[in-house]
Amino acid sequence: MRLRELVARHQLFAAALAAGAVLRLIAMLGYPGALWFAGDSYVYAGAALRPRPDLSKTTGYSFFLRALLPFHSFTLVTGLQHLMGLGIAVMIYLLARRAGVPKLWATVATLPVLLDGFQIEDEHMVMAEPLFTFWSATPSTCAARACPSWSCSPPSWPTARSGRAGRSGGAGWPRSRSPWAA
Repeated sequence: MRLRELVARHQLFAAALAAGAVLRLIAMLGYPGALWFAGDSYVYAGAALRPRPDLSKTTGYSFFLRALLPFHSFTLVTGLQHLMGLGIAVMIYLLARRAGVPKLWATVATLPVLLDGFQIEDEHMVMAEPLFTFWSATPSTCAARACPSWSCSPPSWPTARSGRAGRSGGAGWPRSRSPWAA
């Protein structure tokens, strides 16, 4: 499907996504490079330069930084993290629409990711959170894409952990669809 067609079919979400992109652009222009979080950012950058296990931090983010090392640019790091933030919003929208949530409420569900200043600040720091969140949301989106209807038998643990196990309609999923479903 062409980009114009997608924007025409999802105008409200496209506007919210554009607003989120503009805010991220303002952050990139207002704070060139990256923001540093005392302690953690230095540990991640140091482990990227000298790869070795660290007792206090995971090494996955340091490998991400190491992959970008040839570019010598923390601006690239923050730019990619901002794109991940926008990607997370797209995944939330896709999952909500796949679950039958109307376009308005699916867009509203993305607004905390798109417009929250703390989210944008996290994406602008040398921190593992944006990468972790992006890679945490990706499997759910891929699973929903592979299972066009919610009739597939997903595992019951997400519902059990949310306290809804007693009210599930089989395989751990809630009996009724979303209250916002049209």
